[in-house]
Amino acid sequence: MEKLPPLVLRRILHYATLPTDPRRQNYGPESTILASTCRAFQKIVEQKTFRRLYLDKERAVEAIGILSRYRHRIASVKEICFTVILPEYDFNAYNRFETPTEQRVNSWVFTVDMGALFRFLPCLDTGSPSQRVELFLVARSPTDCKYAGAEAVESFRDDFTFHIPGDYERWRYYMSTLCLLGQRSNVTKAVFPFINHLWLCHPEEDRNIGAETMGWITSRFNNVYYVDWFFCDNAKGNLELRRANRSDQIPTEDRHPNQFRYTPKQDLLDEFYLAAAHATTRMPKLRRMLLDSINHDPWHVMGSHRKWHVVSFDNHKFRLEIEGRVGTATWTGCPSFAPSKEVIKAWEKLAYDRNIKLAMEFVVHAESDHREEALFEDAIEDSIVDALEDAVEEAIEDATEIRSEGGSGSGSGGES
Repeated sequence: MEKLPPLVLRRILHYATLPTDPRRQNYGPESTILASTCRAFQKIVEQKTFRRLYLDKERAVEAIGILSRYRHRIASVKEICFTVILPEYDFNAYNRFETPTEQRVNSWVFTVDMGALFRFLPCLDTGSPSQRVELFLVARSPTDCKYAGAEAVESFRDDFTFHIPGDYERWRYYMSTLCLLGQRSNVTKAVFPFINHLWLCHPEEDRNIGAETMGWITSRFNNVYYVDWFFCDNAKGNLELRRANRSDQIPTEDRHPNQFRYTPKQDLLDEFYLAAAHATTRMPKLRRMLLDSINHDPWHVMGSHRKWHVVSFDNHKFRLEIEGRVGTATWTGCPSFAPSKEVIKAWEKLAYDRNIKLAMEFVVHAESDHREEALFEDAIEDSIVDALEDAVEEAIEDATEIRSEGGSGSGSGGES
């Protein structure tokens, strides 16, 4: 059996342990019987089983014991999905925002669980420069999934409005931010060079992590190649204003004219691009950067068939591209945005430090481009539908003529 190619052995294991659950990705308990028959089967089962580890605070402790006893299994670990399990809450709490006390408790649980993760990661370090592991970090409460499941989906109507006014507040964890409490050195002082891909919470699916905490967590992985960060603006101070804006209905006559109207705020964007320039200076291998400010229009109607789509529009965009010793920094927006002299000097200093020739461009795109593109798509869809309807009508007419001719021919034959 061990003389067979690895691909054939994997196929044998696959068909011998077909899962009853199609969503299952690893081998089931029945694979242990086959793994005990020969060393080749055992190796394949271990590689598949330990390739992706789903951990939380308790399971991380168990994983340390298992991997410390069988060190050869560490080479099979390629992905770690670590979940921070936050405290549960009742249905009444689901209809209000988190209190400062609840946010502090959640941040404390987050800090403790992150300490468990950083105590687990050293056992994976083999010291090999070729070792690569991906880390996915999410944080959620079991009641987040419970109350935001089918019940929340049923609260939507076909026109994307809610049954209950202010029902959007039931996703209360959108308005919370997790932070590391206490001294950072109490969590960990080590760095983990074998992590090459870091994925941090998506605020529309999991809890939001504070930007400072995200930056510190990322600094623990000094050789990371890909970083997926998701930010959510949930720190607006005026709670009553947020509620009023959510419950206020925009008049139909003003909805589309206001959809693309915005004004860039000079001081905030200057501060942002100064930080981007300083960050780029610390990333000497960075070749491309794309930053977008996106508006979502969920009320776009495609054609005359009333199909609802979510369409995103890039009102403001920044692109940095570096090829060899030549680079281009482009700001695109409508209305136009020109960074301050301080920002331009920061990017010029970046070009000087990296010994490149950096050209800066400021582009204005027409405000009506997106609307014309949407209307063009509607016209194409309508023309396709009209052409199909004409073709169907012609086919029906041809079939009717053939049947009528066939019927008249048989009738004349009967008379003769």
